[in-house]
Amino acid sequence: MNFFGMGPMEILVIMVIALMIFGPGKLPEIAQGIGKGIREFRAATSDLTGEFQRTLNEVTSEVTSVGDEVRQSAADVHRTTTSVLTEATRLDQINTPPPPPGASARVAKAVAEAKAAAPQRMPTKADPLADLMPIDAPPAVASNGHDTGTGSGGTTS
Repeated sequence: MNFFGMGPMEILVIMVIALMIFGPGKLPEIAQGIGKGIREFRAATSDLTGEFQRTLNEVTSEVTSVGDEVRQSAADVHRTTTSVLTEATRLDQINTPPPPPGASARVAKAVAEAKAAAPQRMPTKADPLADLMPIDAPPAVASNGHDTGTGSGGTTS
């Protein structure tokens, strides 16, 4: 048996010394005071533990309710987003006109013309960035006379 890190012999020695110092008449009063102090200490720690437990339960229930509200809101957002996406997809499919006949051939022809008009510089060890467009290159102009947005910007006249 270990009590505060002391064995039975150490406790017996302390009790004998206390008996010699306080005497046999005073020792029961001291033991009664020590017992009362221990009971009060246990009651105080029990109250404190109970208060901590109640507070912890309140916080846990609050966190749980907030988590439930967040989950419900997320489910509502998901349902709304899904329905909006479904409706937008449906409307996009309804309102999208089919491409005009021969459109893909015109696009392919325009791409081939653009490739033929632009000289291709191949990167070499001496100039590894040769295939990139120079900063001061004139803007590319589409066949309709408008700037295509590539090059140094601005509209051409």
